Amino acid sequence: MLGYVGKAVKGKEVSVITPERFSDVEYLIKKFRAREGVIVDFDGIPPHLAQRMLDFLSGAVFALEGSICKLKYKMYILIPQGVKINTLRKN
Repeated sequence: MLGYVGKAVKGKEVSVITPERFSDVEYLIKKFRAREGVIVDFDGIPPHLAQRMLDFLSGAVFALEGSICKLKYKMYILIPQGVKINTLRKN
C-alpha cells in the first residue's frame, strides 16, 4: 500500500507518496496528470527499483511538459506545467 500525506489548497493538492512497488507509479502519474504536485519518497526502495521508477516518472513528466527536481537523497518533486516553486533562503 502507498504511504500518502496530502494537503488541499484552493482545490489543488501536493501529495507526499512513498511507493512500494513498480505498479504504484501508475497512481503517481494519475495524480500528476490531474495537475497535482507530487513529492515521491523512494526511501526503503531498492536502488535498482527506485531508479527504474524515477526513469519512468521522468518520461511521463517530460511528456506532460512538467518538471522534476531532487529535494534530497531519494526524494523528488514532480511539478506540473504552469506551477512555480519558490525557494526562499534565510541569510
